[in-house]
Amino acid sequence: MHSTSHQPTVQSTSKTFNLKELFTDNFFSIPDYQRGYSWEQQHLVDLIKDIENITQSNHKHYTGTIVAARLNKKENHYELVDGQQRLTTLVIMMNEFYHFDPVLFKEVKSLFLFRGSIGNEVPVFVPNVETRSCFNLAILEAKSFQPTIKSHQSILDASQTFREWLITNKDNSVGLYETIISQLSFLFFTPEHDKEIGIMFEVINNRGKELSELEKIKNFFIYYATVHDKQKLREDINTLWVSIQTNLSQSQRISNDDEKAFLRYCYLVFFKTTKEKSWNVYDECKLEFDVKNNDPAFIDSVIKRMRAFITFLADASLSYSWFFNANYFQNSYRGEEKEQIQKCLTYLRCQPTFASIMPLYLAIMSRIIQPVKVVRLLKVLEILNMRLYIIPGVLTRADSKQADLFWFAHDFYNDPNWESTSEQTPLLTRYNEVEIKGDVFDWLYQNMVQIIYKYCDAQKLEDGLVLNDNENKNYYRWQGIRYFLACYEEDLRKSGKRSFDIHRILSGRKMVGENLNDQLSLEHIWASQNMVDDFPEDYYTKRRLGNFVLCGLSSNITLSKESIPDKLDILLRYNSAGEGALDMLQVSKLVKVLAHVREELGSKRQTKNYWRDLANMLCDKREEDLIKFAFKRWSLPNEKALKK
Repeated sequence: MHSTSHQPTVQSTSKTFNLKELFTDNFFSIPDYQRGYSWEQQHLVDLIKDIENITQSNHKHYTGTIVAARLNKKENHYELVDGQQRLTTLVIMMNEFYHFDPVLFKEVKSLFLFRGSIGNEVPVFVPNVETRSCFNLAILEAKSFQPTIKSHQSILDASQTFREWLITNKDNSVGLYETIISQLSFLFFTPEHDKEIGIMFEVINNRGKELSELEKIKNFFIYYATVHDKQKLREDINTLWVSIQTNLSQSQRISNDDEKAFLRYCYLVFFKTTKEKSWNVYDECKLEFDVKNNDPAFIDSVIKRMRAFITFLADASLSYSWFFNANYFQNSYRGEEKEQIQKCLTYLRCQPTFASIMPLYLAIMSRIIQPVKVVRLLKVLEILNMRLYIIPGVLTRADSKQADLFWFAHDFYNDPNWESTSEQTPLLTRYNEVEIKGDVFDWLYQNMVQIIYKYCDAQKLEDGLVLNDNENKNYYRWQGIRYFLACYEEDLRKSGKRSFDIHRILSGRKMVGENLNDQLSLEHIWASQNMVDDFPEDYYTKRRLGNFVLCGLSSNITLSKESIPDKLDILLRYNSAGEGALDMLQVSKLVKVLAHVREELGSKRQTKNYWRDLANMLCDKREEDLIKFAFKRWSLPNEKALKK
């Protein structure tokens, strides 16, 4: 083993060092504007392979450039600007060597982990605020740690990977260690002037693994606070960003694209309703908060605005997590009207599309301190989303009328104290010009109601659920059919004071006890493959809304060719009230409708036309029932269904 010998302090120039030389007598920290640890399994595997290959070839290997700035003018304390992911990974790896055999690898502790006398130990390597708690507990202290954000899980995964690697290569552990500390070489560069921080900042945001828009914005905000010496702002950013990352992790939507979408929603609410600009929030923030403008009044306004935006991001991230994670809402919301809010969130969560309404949702939830009014708005928001964006054929494009909804969200959030009594002339809704009376909650409520009336009145709602002869759509492919039929099942159960978990439609395949119902299945009543010689798979009746039922059905049961009575017998056997694990009342009700239709048809000979007429009559009666339900479930106050 190498002993730890004194090496000259790294100078403010560029020079090549091996890992041991780089760490000897030096201390490293990761600035808070850096992203959290983000190496994935493939990065770890590639590093391991490189080390194993270098060990066999016994030659030095250039591992990358490390860019660092002196911290507080101390000769041997550095902030890492570039290369922090590699060094963090190698420190995690060194820690695993130490815990693998503390005697054999005793130099690791003082070289890479801690230095100082007992009771005065100082960590050699300090991560940024986002990952520090996980790194200290899980890595340095080898304690259990429950991850809450992506970077925490990445650290734990790296530690586990290296631990397993060492166990597998225990006979060659010393050789691998020697390779790592002596044969991996780094070009170490330290800028001579602090003013180069701006250049280094751009290096961070444009090198290595792609940063998310959210990470870039955090980096920029920290950079702004550093340049203008606003330490309190920097502390606030760090504190709130931990909350943002934790909440987004709880939402289980943590890819770069997911974070970009969340950021876009927040931009539309807080800053501007311009859809084009909302796709480039990082660039817009750099324009909004011009770091080169040194006017004191401008800086003060920027700090106030920046802090307000970050606070909104933190609050919005919590609402975002509640939208996608029912358990997180249940465990973290402590306010009033909990049951009603939870019910509203359940419906919104189960709807198949939400992009158009998400800014409105975040704006509404920003006023959660008034829960009764929030519930009223959430209820109409679910109706709006259903009637404008889920019912087929209402709007021509998926993003139609988004600009209006974004405008509603922006004005609701940014004018929270509006009252109709403050207007000299009556304020009218954007559509249908209905006078608005009350506060900003009433303003938003009336505008949402009127846009629904404008684009999806009672006739449009009914038309969206009925298939005309000349239409080629197929309700089997309607994105909203599972949600529609799940709500229908819930409605059927209400009369018997029984409940139905609508969340089941989000589960996909799922075992349910020992019953055959291992998935919530959308089934044709008249099977698509039944009598295909006379009535092909795309035959009109087979595509109608009334020809589909939501049921529990084992994945190994195939019903694509069964006749309607035979199919319903099987469905009833596995799903009817009191038998199936899902106990779907719409199946048992469907069987009763079939019996009524067969009675109407009488004793006609069961020709192909008999089965055609039976299917059409069944669909007619069922669609009448489904449309009646739809008007009851997604109607607006004082709205009446069409009279036939």
